[in-house]
Amino acid sequence: MNIKQKKYFVVFLIIILAIAGLSIWLMDRSNGSSNYINKKITVELGSCEEVAPHYVGISESQASDKAKKENRSYRVVSRDGEGLPVNLDYGPGRLNFEVQKGVVTKATCG
Repeated sequence: MNIKQKKYFVVFLIIILAIAGLSIWLMDRSNGSSNYINKKITVELGSCEEVAPHYVGISESQASDKAKKENRSYRVVSRDGEGLPVNLDYGPGRLNFEVQKGVVTKATCG
């Protein structure tokens, strides 16, 4: 491999590493926020497991507003006994709500 080829190879590696880093950064942002922000919220507001019971018994819209106010990710996984389509990724800080007649009957994390 001559010097010109080595230079191209190094430039190629730098481009590949930059693309990989950008991909990781974008995936992290698509999960809602950075790990630093998630840790800060957990410290200030408690872990998901600690706060989940506080959502049970309130309306779906109140639970949604409360989760947004606390910067928590959430989703409704079932409504009136019917499971809703959700992806199978695990989000340890995400709240999962089961709703019956507009009221949260179960709140879990994941």
